[in-house]
Amino acid sequence: MCIRDRYLAVLIEITMVKVLVIFCLFYTCLGFSQDQNSFDLQKQLDSLNTATSNLIELGRYYLALQLNKKADSILLKNLDSISVSAAYYSLNKGRVDAFYNRAVEAEKNLIKAKLIFKQELGSSHPAYIKCIHSLGIFYRGSGSYNNAALSYEELKIVLSKTYGKRDSQYIACLNEMGLLFKDDQKYNKAEQYLLEAKKIQSLILKPDHPDLASTLNNLAILYKNMGRYPEAIYNYSEALRIRELHLGKQHVLYTSVLLNLANLYIDLGNYQMSEKTFLEAIKLREKEHGNKHPYYATSIEGLALLYKDMGIYSKAIEYSMDANNIRAASLGEYSVVYAGGLSNLAQIYTLAGYYNAVSYTHLRAHETDSYLVCRLLLE
Repeated sequence: MCIRDRYLAVLIEITMVKVLVIFCLFYTCLGFSQDQNSFDLQKQLDSLNTATSNLIELGRYYLALQLNKKADSILLKNLDSISVSAAYYSLNKGRVDAFYNRAVEAEKNLIKAKLIFKQELGSSHPAYIKCIHSLGIFYRGSGSYNNAALSYEELKIVLSKTYGKRDSQYIACLNEMGLLFKDDQKYNKAEQYLLEAKKIQSLILKPDHPDLASTLNNLAILYKNMGRYPEAIYNYSEALRIRELHLGKQHVLYTSVLLNLANLYIDLGNYQMSEKTFLEAIKLREKEHGNKHPYYATSIEGLALLYKDMGIYSKAIEYSMDANNIRAASLGEYSVVYAGGLSNLAQIYTLAGYYNAVSYTHLRAHETDSYLVCRLLLE
């Protein structure tokens, strides 16, 4: 992707966010008059649902949460709680709840939306498909692998019947199922789904198509976990070659593979190659996104964890703290990602013998995310 194309893409996203922010502020300031009829309220709910969904797709969950609260106030005005509009509201709320790790609320809202969509629109409708996909993502993220497998299996069947097995959504589903079973340490099953995705792609795509790079990257992640390092390195290398060809080295998808490769070198004990690869990714991300972006934070945190394994604790603490400061400023101190960073920092402090700092970081992690448990072995 050339500089001009990247600039236009960023400009379009910024414009969309500005429009949605104005929409959010408009409804916040305007409020809702008491004498509005049901038709007006229905139109407002539909508009809020659309705007909320767009914000979620852009990753603007805080703004999505504000619009969702406005939608909730409309539903309280005696609108039909089992309508399609109510289902879209529940879907959005479930996705936002999942992001903020409110597991009980997320599951309840996503299941409610699923039941309404199936009854009112049918199982082949895009809204129903998005709902079961969202459930699969939620269950996988919360570690409920059996429920996630059931959701993804249903998703696979619905996508196959609705769009066919050569559709990109079906292939993406196979990839996600592969990663799910990788997380669940069912490696043979994971490989089966990823190889099926690769086989379909080899039949319908050119050998260097960008979508194939995603499957190769996922296969490499799996083979790394299985200890099949030569195959992992080969698949990472191919993914890098394809992404450089189509996206350029500064693209986040290229640097994400670099970070995966750097972590593989840690497993191999090749710290010199790992450090070199991390530094390359950091340089590329700083050039593309600046040194205040969450993507940059991810890359320097990886370097911090490398230095932790190498026993260079001063550097590990420095980079880990920098990553956490960036996340606190860009994502907020109540994000799960920030909490995870605090957990990593606490582990480094433990190894370095700074137990007072460990206690404080441990406390902050629990304040940030009530579901996160920092397992610190202090003995």
